[in-house]
Amino acid sequence: MLEPNCTNLKNRAIIGPVMVKRGFHVQVYRLFCLILGPLLRAVFQYQGRVLRQIPAPAIIVANHNTDIDPILLGLSFPRHSYFVASEHIFRWGPVSWLLRLLFAPIIRAKGGANTQTVMEILGTLREGYNVSIFAEGNRSFSGVTGPVLPATGKLVRASGAHLVTFRFRGGYFASPRWGRRMRKGPIRGELVGVYSPEQLSTMKAAEITGLIQRDIHEDAYESQARDPRAYRSRAPAEDLETGLYLCPECGRMGALSSRASRLYCSCGLEYRYDEYGALQRLKGPSNGGGGGAV
Repeated sequence: MLEPNCTNLKNRAIIGPVMVKRGFHVQVYRLFCLILGPLLRAVFQYQGRVLRQIPAPAIIVANHNTDIDPILLGLSFPRHSYFVASEHIFRWGPVSWLLRLLFAPIIRAKGGANTQTVMEILGTLREGYNVSIFAEGNRSFSGVTGPVLPATGKLVRASGAHLVTFRFRGGYFASPRWGRRMRKGPIRGELVGVYSPEQLSTMKAAEITGLIQRDIHEDAYESQARDPRAYRSRAPAEDLETGLYLCPECGRMGALSSRASRLYCSCGLEYRYDEYGALQRLKGPSNGGGGGAV
């Protein structure tokens, strides 16, 4: 296992005009997990083992459903990791400056990885540090894991590092893409696979991409059907019309609205969004009432 050399001048990250040793990031990461870890696990109802025996350097790849996924991934992997993050997080003013100072994430342009990003990832791995990636490049809109970016397999193969795959479940219902508020309910994290550089060297880049796609795949509604979990909120349907923008009854666009747990259409249709993520039909223009999951 390659151990990070924190005394080497190469092991520095440039934060604007400030140079911060990677050793500082390691200590921040360690204190974050030690001091805030138990609290964050309780607040977010996170259920995931602490994985200490992961070989390094490694590329850790996970599916992506919530804005807190990097935090949860960090709680499962106590060994320090640099996260590849979308460029939009660097538009948050002082918060962005603090994130860069304390964690120095690797910047990726939305929708892909440019040459500079790839070189920074490879350089970080060569220095013995793990790199964590959400390979879809975006949060899931529907609860189903999106396609893994095709260049991911090439990156993993070229890195010569281990590959670790990790899957989150429950995140879509705890924080749906169309919602603005977190819901109270469990988010689970599980280790799927650990692959050595020797194993990966026998595979083509497309095969590695396919392996990652298989390992991190999650269908939120399939998992919920097998093992129902409740996700409670005072306004669970709020902003649902930004995701379901066509009325299933009249087919009109822009006619839906939401309030508390209800979804309405101007045609008279009304649904209730329950704590299991299902829509229960309450009434519609073609019948005076009824029920059942949609």
